[in-house]
Amino acid sequence: MAAVTIYFQGNAYTTTLQSNLLEFQVQVGGQVIDQQSILAIAEYSDSGQRVLTDDQVTVDIQPGSSIIDFTASPLSYRLDVGHVVYPTYEAVFGTFVTRVGYETPLLTATVEDPSVVSFNASNNSFEALTTGETSATIFYRGRSYTIYFVVGVVLHSSNALQTRYVATTGNDMGNDCTVEAFPCATIAHAVSQANDGDILEVASGIYNEPGLLLNKNLDIRWHGVVVIQ
Repeated sequence: MAAVTIYFQGNAYTTTLQSNLLEFQVQVGGQVIDQQSILAIAEYSDSGQRVLTDDQVTVDIQPGSSIIDFTASPLSYRLDVGHVVYPTYEAVFGTFVTRVGYETPLLTATVEDPSVVSFNASNNSFEALTTGETSATIFYRGRSYTIYFVVGVVLHSSNALQTRYVATTGNDMGNDCTVEAFPCATIAHAVSQANDGDILEVASGIYNEPGLLLNKNLDIRWHGVVVIQ
């Protein structure tokens, strides 16, 4: 035996000991939980020829505390038909944040329009099927999170005027504010994403934005009662 390497949680453990029985001690980190794979690759010589062989086992790593929160990122996707994406799933347990493994059966999803995007439960990925807009609600250990998809829609060029949407129920993270069903949460973020001449559709509500600077030539349309404080 020339060498054996164990791959687990992004780390590699290698030994060159000559033995028929090898024992490895691998560090189990909290950065990924639930079902994961341990891959072993052995390299040896057979009649002067270099040979590689491998084996794989699945382990299940469980947290020691209850879940507090769950998220998926990015919050929105713009995809071409046929593209497959793997969101990053993260959960908060007690005092630590951890990645959720793609192999876990504990993670499920419901797609609003499965003709536009499908969910693959075997690896927790999403595939763009046809042109349209939809959302997916992802469930994990009693928590849920919604992400959004725009598939195959012709996007505006960087110089074309666009409409951007703002609502107190929105989210700024990874959001350019151009999808009405997925508005930004703050006027300031929408302004930062906008170009001169863009339209800002601002829904009614109270926006806590001290020092808001409207430093671009924008067509701002206020809906209902808008309070900026």
